[in-house]
Amino acid sequence: MTCPMLLRTPLFLLALAAPMSGCAGNDSPHRIAVTGSSQKPAQPPANDAPQDCDGLASLIDKRVCYSKQDQASIDDCERTHPMRCKPYREMHLAERQLAEVEQSSIASARKAYASYADGDAAYLNDLEAAAREANRAWHAYREAQCSLEPFAQGMSRDLSEHLAEACRVRMTRARIDELTTLYAPARMEGEQP
Repeated sequence: MTCPMLLRTPLFLLALAAPMSGCAGNDSPHRIAVTGSSQKPAQPPANDAPQDCDGLASLIDKRVCYSKQDQASIDDCERTHPMRCKPYREMHLAERQLAEVEQSSIASARKAYASYADGDAAYLNDLEAAAREANRAWHAYREAQCSLEPFAQGMSRDLSEHLAEACRVRMTRARIDELTTLYAPARMEGEQP
């Protein structure tokens, strides 16, 4: 008997996605446990039981949980369930890097263009407001685009959350590169004596 999800999954992903949860013989999803974490989970486990990263409802909690996994645990998870664990771990790092680039870019621009305020008092405030608006709009675009992508490609609903997270990682890394290039003149000017 064929699993109904296989009928909706493009062939190029079948090799990556097998075994698929919900199909005969694959009803128990792979879970990675976290013990002794320093950050409190959204719902603390009873009696210090291992935390189920995949069962966390919040994306942020799931990312933090997977970020605490050692590489061997992530590799094991990815062998049995591709894209179930690694994207969340990578997104945790990418989000931190993006926040740092967003903040340091504005700081560099404020330093490099401080003299502009002599002729245009609102210049630096307008620059920062435009940057905040662009960043907000980009984050909204990323979420919408990555929610659409798995469905537009005909992926099963069971894989869509994981594929959306992989999309967020890809887009976030591209945004980091984009901002680094965009603010390169400000960084260079700010570094000059």
